[in-house]
Amino acid sequence: ALLQAMLDGDSSLVSVSIPLRALVSSRCIHLFVHFLRMFSEFPFHPFERPFMRPLTDVVDERFLALFAVDDALVYELSVAANYMQVEPLLDFTGILMLTRCIPIT
Repeated sequence: ALLQAMLDGDSSLVSVSIPLRALVSSRCIHLFVHFLRMFSEFPFHPFERPFMRPLTDVVDERFLALFAVDDALVYELSVAANYMQVEPLLDFTGILMLTRCIPIT
């Protein structure tokens, strides 16, 4: 019910904690759902390996704006994406963490 309410746009649920396998913040779930909505509208191709291009070349700027969050939340999103087997989000968070550590120009 909570995920459905978030999918329907109820942003008042952002401060609710949801006990999944590990405690996942509602902020994480909110971004998770928002990513899924955006990805359905603006999909991107799987990332090349090894990743050697600026992230802005392969991902819509809206994703980068959405994920202008702290590293802990990006990590939490990657764990959630791995647990839920959402490969585009898992790849994106992995590349995002990589490019934050090693800027690619």
